[in-house]
Amino acid sequence: MNFGLVSRFDLYTFEQGNLWGGSRFYPMQLNTSLANMYSNFVNNAPSDPKAHLYIAFVYAAQLGGFAATTGPAYSDPISNAPIFNELNAIPSLLDATGVMSMGALAVALNQTTYSRET
Repeated sequence: MNFGLVSRFDLYTFEQGNLWGGSRFYPMQLNTSLANMYSNFVNNAPSDPKAHLYIAFVYAAQLGGFAATTGPAYSDPISNAPIFNELNAIPSLLDATGVMSMGALAVALNQTTYSRET
């Protein structure tokens, strides 16, 4: 058995200017297209380290039931970088992406609080 104690962290910070990102919602009927797109994105991601994408399948009553959502982000303020071409070809129900600060993106993605509706 090993035991270790961390006594120091060295962190380096950098200025993060505006970036592009947000959320998009899709009808559940497009789940196969979205899953294929995501697989291709993962394979191509090493070619563009500024790109990030998640995909999730959710229940959204305001969208009529089950839906898919993606969270594309790009660390430069470039809307729809070429790595997102396949994603952009899939029509969304709602597109809430844009150029914004990291703080605004966190609020837009509701990552600042972890409250649960009751």
